[in-house]
Amino acid sequence: MARKHTILVTWFLIAGLCSLPAIADSGFTIEKCQDANGEWHYGDTADVDCAKSKIIEINNSGVETKEIAGPLTAAQLKERAAQQAAAKKQEKQAEKDQLLRSMYASESDITYVRDRKIADVESQIRASEETVKSLNATLVRLQKQERQQQTSNKAYAGTTATIIANTQSQIATHEASIKEKRQEEDTIRKQAAADLARYRELEKKPPQPAAAGAGTTTPSATTTP
Repeated sequence: MARKHTILVTWFLIAGLCSLPAIADSGFTIEKCQDANGEWHYGDTADVDCAKSKIIEINNSGVETKEIAGPLTAAQLKERAAQQAAAKKQEKQAEKDQLLRSMYASESDITYVRDRKIADVESQIRASEETVKSLNATLVRLQKQERQQQTSNKAYAGTTATIIANTQSQIATHEASIKEKRQEEDTIRKQAAADLARYRELEKKPPQPAAAGAGTTTPSATTTP
């Protein structure tokens, strides 16, 4: 823990040290700092009461030689974190913008890719819908068969009931897939709309240098919505 001194005693100490050649040549330094109450503290190390303030080093000639900044306040730390977050967000956006420019040569490319993706998803949805339609027809037939077996041949009714349960499970699986694909379509449309809006915004700005090795696709143009 640092030795505390009053200002008067400290400067007498400095004067005394300077009068001793052996110590004067040793590079001895004193650290001073000011506490929250405005009182100055001097010692061979920074006083514990000055933990939140800057520290000034004084050489054996009484000259201030170095200043060590105090720790940041809570408000300063918060501001610095906000600035770092903003800078990181800006850097990430710049990377996305560069990728967007490298992927699309024009607005029509964005709508072309969007329509291709949606067409592919729609094809999968139609296939699942056809499967569900066929499974539902099978389910109706099996349920009718089960009702008949309940009165004429109960020995087979249990087996039919198992097949019915499996059929219902398959129908549920395909219906869930259709719902998921519809959500995928919605995501594709929203992403394309966001890309298109950002692309138009970037076109109003000076073009940025393209990344090394970046290329562009040139698909057939379609009508921009």
